[in-house]
Amino acid sequence: MECNTVSLINTKPDKVNLRLKKLSADDVHDIYNMLQSMPKDENGLVNKANGLSYEDFKTWLAAKQKESEQTCLVDGWKVPSTTYWLYADTFPVGFGNLRHFLTETLSNAGGHIGYGIAPQYRGKGYGKELLRLLLIEAKKNWFGKSSYHNTLR
Repeated sequence: MECNTVSLINTKPDKVNLRLKKLSADDVHDIYNMLQSMPKDENGLVNKANGLSYEDFKTWLAAKQKESEQTCLVDGWKVPSTTYWLYADTFPVGFGNLRHFLTETLSNAGGHIGYGIAPQYRGKGYGKELLRLLLIEAKKNWFGKSSYHNTLR
């Protein structure tokens, strides 16, 4: 596994099979390890899984999956969102979040999409491809639905 990971570090996105995978409570160690390699808070993107034990990570995954199934504010203030992993071939290289709708505050500062690439894969175009795939996913799932569409800027 380590050998393949190293070979991907020098590979551009057009040389690998890129795909999004929706977060699942069954995600395993490769996702956990990727999230541990990413900063807890960088450029406004918060990685709440950084620093968690593996057992706490599994609990966090289950809560994130449940949150993605919500249709209204969670705990009276959090907007539901869906997390996706970006895989390059069989290895996760980043993640993105799609908020299902925005509050007034998020409409002014925040937005619908947040994403990050693990440090060892940066500078190779994976972020651009992740954003492109997230936009396709957002259009497929939410754009055009009146409550979602009305919050777009």
